[in-house]
Amino acid sequence: MNHPVTLPLCTAAFVLSCTPGSSVDPAPDPARTAATDSPTTASPSASAGPSATSAPTPSGSAATDRNALFLALFRRQLPDDLCKPDQYFRACFRVSEARCKEVVREELDRCVARHAASLPLVRGRDSGAQAGQVLGQCAGAAYDIRLLAERLQSAQCNDPTQWVGK
Repeated sequence: MNHPVTLPLCTAAFVLSCTPGSSVDPAPDPARTAATDSPTTASPSASAGPSATSAPTPSGSAATDRNALFLALFRRQLPDDLCKPDQYFRACFRVSEARCKEVVREELDRCVARHAASLPLVRGRDSGAQAGQVLGQCAGAAYDIRLLAERLQSAQCNDPTQWVGK
């Protein structure tokens, strides 16, 4: 069962524009992606790495480094976002915050390995959102399956519309 969640797009502030509460567009417009998928400028206080104003690097070690940084930051942020007490992954499972974060990290690592060859090169907000959507949906679905025995049965937990965009 897939339960999308709205995540802050601040995980890699120098790669993604920081728009807390923005949801990920499941099917970005290719024309819009081409026009907007360039590095975005983040405020100095939100910046977590190299300057966002440097020219995009489509290939080579700089691009690999950018993806590695995105994945490291995403891996650190996703468990925090998904395992808040009011989020589906805590509210609908009998798990502690620590257990929730542990399972999210483990499943995210599996998803990174599974999707590594097909993830887009993270060059800006849209490609970062696409990569984050693929990995987040994969990790969320795997979490749901792995902890099925711990899942609470309630009207709210059984209704995905209660969780979309929260």
